[in-house]
Amino acid sequence: MDELVGIGADSLPRFLERWYGSPSGGHDPASVLASGRLPTPLLRWYDLRAMWSLPWRRHNEMIPADDLELDDGMFVFWVENQAVTLWGYPPRSADPQVHERYNEEGEPWRPTGEPLSRFLVFIEVMEALMAPQFGALSLAMEPGDVRRVIRGTRLLEGPLWRLPGGQAGCDVRAGADTLVMLLPGDAPGTSSVYLAVRTESMLADFDFGWDWHSSDDQ
Repeated sequence: MDELVGIGADSLPRFLERWYGSPSGGHDPASVLASGRLPTPLLRWYDLRAMWSLPWRRHNEMIPADDLELDDGMFVFWVENQAVTLWGYPPRSADPQVHERYNEEGEPWRPTGEPLSRFLVFIEVMEALMAPQFGALSLAMEPGDVRRVIRGTRLLEGPLWRLPGGQAGCDVRAGADTLVMLLPGDAPGTSSVYLAVRTESMLADFDFGWDWHSSDDQ
């Protein structure tokens, strides 16, 4: 998890390899047409995603390189799963600041305060958490069970990891084989808990009353 505690130039490939294992797909980099206008972090991200054969849509939608379009001065590269929120970056910058806005006419772009290189690491962690191959969700977990879930994890510090909660607050935590996100729960004094683990066998360590479990989809 060290690659998430202090995000650096190699954090993205290190996280992908730790979470998904060695690259599994054929290398199919961004097209020549697109690559000439992509910021370096984004071009590298497309290339890495191809190496792991990761889908463009799991929870939210990543826009393929050839489909990037300007929207009021920003190239939109990530879209919330119900198209409520858009994320984009301004052209002509090597590592541009990421902006977001609601997908409604007249809504302004607002800076997230994060450069694209760091935000792309955040995206992959959120996708692993929100659409896990092996994971679970509780909408109202009691504090005692929350402490059991987060045992062995470390809180990821900084405003980047607070983004999912907005004003409500959010904790994102990482362990060697575990990702956890905590948001305010549906009942007073509880937490909404998103859990992702690297392998199916690891879920046996988290025997709780979940509202959703990845085995439900099998």
